Formats: sequence, C-alpha cells, structure tokens
Amino acid sequence: MNRIPVSCLFLILAAVCAEADDGKAKSRFTGSYSGATKAGEQVVTDAATWEKVWKKVHSTVSPQPKLPAVDFEKHAVIAVFLGQRNTGGHGIRIKGVVEKEDFVEVVVLKTSPGPGAITTQALTQPYDMLIVPKPTKRVKFVVKGGEKRPPFPVRRPLPRR
Repeated sequence: MNRIPVSCLFLILAAVCAEADDGKAKSRFTGSYSGATKAGEQVVTDAATWEKVWKKVHSTVSPQPKLPAVDFEKHAVIAVFLGQRNTGGHGIRIKGVVEKEDFVEVVVLKTSPGPGAITTQALTQPYDMLIVPKPTKRVKFVVKGGEKRPPFPVRRPLPRR
C-alpha cells in the first residue's frame, strides 16, 4: 500500500484551496510593500488615473499584477497610503465609507507597532485601496491614528520550585 506523508497532503490541500475562486471580483487591495513612499489619500474616478496609481503601488513587484477592471461610470477607488516606514508592524486600513448630508466620509485607521513589539527590519509602505460606489458628493477623509498594536505575547517558563 502506498503511503503519502502527511506533509505532502497538507501541501496539496493548501494548493487546491489557494486556487479556489468564489467567482467574485476582488474589491480591496492592501499590502505592506509598495512603490507609494509618500503618505496620502486619493479618490480615483477614471481609468487613466487608476492605471497610474496601480503601477505606482506595484512598481516594486515583477511581474506586476494585472490591473483590475473598474466600471468608473458606477464606481471609484478610494486609496490611502501610509508612506514609507523603517520597520514592519505599521498599517493603514479604510474602516468605513459613510454618506453624510453634505459629503462622503472615509474613515481611515493607522496603526503602528506597540512598545516592545517585534517587527521586521525592512522598509515598508503600507497601503489600502477599496472599490466603492461612485460618490456624488465631496469626499472627506477622517484619519484616526496612533493606535499601537500590542506586542506579541512572550511566554516565559514558570520558575521551578
């Protein structure tokens, strides 16, 4: 009888799951490494600008991922960039898009590593981009930041008696 090591089964299962597709188009694009080294926010409402933003974000990747299709008659892309940081552990996330009476509010959360946190020692450029229904009012970004992520818990052995 042939026996397949458990580790091989795990790799096969992981590969199959990675290929699974629910048929839905992706609407959020986020990461820690990009070509966007300056902090900022942007509302993208046309295909030419979307292509420039996508190429800038993925300028450090080869080959670059395919530009996702966006119907700019109905949708826009909200993009936020944290800018370059000296370590990992930093993040930026669009937490909500809320239509108010006179404007559309985009709530953005910035996070950074807490005191004593173990981080990668690499330059990072966190970003988040979200396809949303096209706003008909001006867009106002509300940035909440400075939240510290708790450090990874370090478990120390109990003292022996």
